[in-house]
Amino acid sequence: MTVLREVLDGRAEPAIYQVPADTDVDEIAESASSAGWQFVRIDGAQATDKAAVMRAMESSFGFPEWFGRNLDALADSLTDVRHEHGTVVLWDRADVFAGADPRQYNAVLSVLLSRSRSPVGGPFLTLLREAGEQSDPSSPSNPSEASDHGPESGDHDHHG
Repeated sequence: MTVLREVLDGRAEPAIYQVPADTDVDEIAESASSAGWQFVRIDGAQATDKAAVMRAMESSFGFPEWFGRNLDALADSLTDVRHEHGTVVLWDRADVFAGADPRQYNAVLSVLLSRSRSPVGGPFLTLLREAGEQSDPSSPSNPSEASDHGPESGDHDHHG
């Protein structure tokens, strides 16, 4: 997991990255833990709409009962996700929601990216593990929109 190691070592900016479908969840969790980062896994296999995605995120992050299950509430709640060393989020089967509602999927990615760019709460990395083969696992999510979802560092400019 090159991109994970680069972010954990401080050689790449936390952002949103796709990882191969065969990437081992335990390996991600162990790498994060070994580096002192917290690990959060979002199970997106059944998340075919925004409401299901919000429920999955609420459960995975342990948001309070009053979590509003909308994009503003997600953005607010993610500011409360804090860890000194950082947070690694694995959104498993993000492709389910992406295929069902691309516009809302990109809106959720935008919220996650905003959190990754915030200095508050420690670094925040999102990994998307989708079904099927990934052409370049070190590339930011949605290459056509990489300027919106990729890292800001010029050293890791994957969007042509």
